[in-house]
Amino acid sequence: MSTTVTLDDDVALMLEQELRVREGTLNQTVNKLLREILEARRVSKNLNRFEVHSRALEQRSGFDYNSIPALLEQIEGRAHR
Repeated sequence: MSTTVTLDDDVALMLEQELRVREGTLNQTVNKLLREILEARRVSKNLNRFEVHSRALEQRSGFDYNSIPALLEQIEGRAHR
C-alpha cells in the first residue's frame, strides 16, 4: 500500500533520530515502528484486568458502626487522633 503522510515537526525529528539508530530505509523503519506500537497496544488490551470483588463484611459485636470516630477509638484507642 502506498500513501502520503504528513508528519508533525516533532515526529519527523524523532523519526530522523530513530533512522540513525536503526538500520534500514525510511519505509522499513516506519513499518517496524508501527508494528511495534500496534502489537504493544493489541497485547495490552488482552491483559487481564484487575478486578476487585466485594464481599459482605461481618459486624463484630461490641463495636459501634454508626460513628466512625467512636469505632476508631474502640479499635485503636486514643492513639488514632
